[in-house]
Amino acid sequence: MNSDILPPKRSRESADVRPAPPNAQSAQPARVARPPQSPEPRPAATSNDMKLPDISLPEDSLPPKKKSRSWLKWTIIAMVLLILLAGAVAWGWYTSALAAVNPNDDSLRRFSIAQGSSVAMIGEQLKEEGLIRNELVFLVYARSINAGAKLQAGQYSLSPSESTQEIMKHLISGSVDEFTITFLPGATLRRLPGETGE
Repeated sequence: MNSDILPPKRSRESADVRPAPPNAQSAQPARVARPPQSPEPRPAATSNDMKLPDISLPEDSLPPKKKSRSWLKWTIIAMVLLILLAGAVAWGWYTSALAAVNPNDDSLRRFSIAQGSSVAMIGEQLKEEGLIRNELVFLVYARSINAGAKLQAGQYSLSPSESTQEIMKHLISGSVDEFTITFLPGATLRRLPGETGE
């Protein structure tokens, strides 16, 4: 008969309630280890994104500015001016040396050029005779007009009032002195000087 006695039924609420273990309140949930994650790549910074802070310093604290290359420009200008000045002086001396020795002296002087004389020799003779100012200028002028092979030998009547250019024209053209002698009836060359003296 004891086998027919059943244990008392438990309600659902009492069935679900279980006694908590003594260390339940202090227990913490176990942490699950996660695999390390690689950092996400960041976009490269552009020049627009990179803004430097505006740092203004007093003018006294700034380093002195480097001198510009203006000194080089002025040096070149000064050299050019010196070259132009030297050229002007040299040209003035050259043109004055080509001028006549004495524009007021219209006297004629006999000048002879021997066969085979060079331009330098002719210039030295003209300088010795007082017909030109400078033999070097005469040589330079003769070479500038290519008159070395054009000068002709002979005798010329030149004047100190003539410039170097005019004298050069005479020597190139070969306008040597020509004399016309008229013989009277019965006259001879021996008697001409005596008749002239009378």
